[in-house]
Amino acid sequence: MFGKGVVSLGSAIAVGRILQIIAALTLIRNLSPYQMGVVGLLTAVFIGVYSLSNLGFDRYLIHADDEKVLSNTVFDNIWSLQVIRGSLVLLLCIVLSIIIPSHSEFSTEISPQLIFIGVALLIHNFSNPHFVMYERNGVFNCLAACRGISISLSSLVMIILIQFIADPWVYVIGQLVNTSVYTVITYVLSKQLPAFRLDLKISKDVFNYCKYLLLIAVVSFIAVQFESFYVGFVFGVVALGYYFTWGRVIFLPREIIAQFIDKILFTKACSSRRNGECVAREHLILLVFSLALLSPFYFFTWHYGEWMISIIAGEEWAEYLWVGKFFIIIGVFQLVALLFSPLVLSMYPKISSVIRSVETIILVFLMILLGQVYGIEGVLLASMFVAIIACCIRVYISYRYILNNNWYWHLKWFVGACVLLFAYLWGAEFILGGASISNTPNKSILVNYVFYYLLTAFVAYKTFRHVSIQGKN
Repeated sequence: MFGKGVVSLGSAIAVGRILQIIAALTLIRNLSPYQMGVVGLLTAVFIGVYSLSNLGFDRYLIHADDEKVLSNTVFDNIWSLQVIRGSLVLLLCIVLSIIIPSHSEFSTEISPQLIFIGVALLIHNFSNPHFVMYERNGVFNCLAACRGISISLSSLVMIILIQFIADPWVYVIGQLVNTSVYTVITYVLSKQLPAFRLDLKISKDVFNYCKYLLLIAVVSFIAVQFESFYVGFVFGVVALGYYFTWGRVIFLPREIIAQFIDKILFTKACSSRRNGECVAREHLILLVFSLALLSPFYFFTWHYGEWMISIIAGEEWAEYLWVGKFFIIIGVFQLVALLFSPLVLSMYPKISSVIRSVETIILVFLMILLGQVYGIEGVLLASMFVAIIACCIRVYISYRYILNNNWYWHLKWFVGACVLLFAYLWGAEFILGGASISNTPNKSILVNYVFYYLLTAFVAYKTFRHVSIQGKN
């Protein structure tokens, strides 16, 4: 039903992301707020420029209706476009390395770091496009190995280096390792090698599909990374350090889920569209699974955030818990929007691009307007408002036009699962000794969360293993 290797993909991404979380927390503990502000900007450039240059070539290969059109010429053409894109990305990072230090509080030391971020992105663009066929065919074992190994090795390198070098360069080296290992593995596991060959007709066909994804990439860059640039340039590098750090702590666990869900759901939704099937059951399983994993973390952080951040990063970060609580609210709505987005994108790429564009315009406008009046609180309010809008729109389109006759069944089980989940969390908090008494969790609370996650992991493993076996049969 989901395809082969779903458990492997989830496990590999989980292990890699957990190590990434440990690496991020190690950076937070060893770097100053100013240095974390530098890491925040480097992260914004790395993720932002990657998103900005992500023309959706892999989505084109997955989305294609007929596998016969995917000839070697198409793969060679896409690889050639990737190389050109990577070269332009490196050039953009060189330009940023000149502009940013001369127009902000960032010192000139950030210039070579920005250039090497561009090198890391260039290396990633040399990855073998033939590797995408594993994902198209629902064979996720190879993808699991590639993602898991690259993220794990880069995280381990950062964890080790930060013990000797307390500098943002550790983050840059980690990204170089990540993209290099990923690119090498795509060649090792692929059966064919690409060649540099451009065909105008094929390029036109690719861009006809990717033009909407390009628009989504541009507006996503603005929506996601404008926030960091705005806070850093308007409120200062140290403010960006606190802002970025709390955002990283709250959103990193979600990234474990989002990357896994996006890969599975978009592939399954495209396959269902080609075969005239409904994706309601698979989507419901992944939706409930995601909420079951992330909701307790948000719940725990809301009540015991000061204690948690003091343990993992130091007491100086605890006074900014209010930023973390804003991010929790934003994160919940963004999570639901992310879980419905692959359905909308697979069926209506043009509508997806328009929706994302409108949301970005609203976000930038509100961020500047409310930021000038209320400061960082205004920036967070703007993000929260747009996250709620994005969630509502995607849920409505999915239930109204995609899930069709299964919408009531899907909604019933979804709401029922949410009610049971939050009843359990509030009940355990009340019975075992609530946060209203103390901001420090007692042993019973901690044991309850450990038990909950062990049980959830066991149920998730059994569920995905079961549906994978069904998919084979």
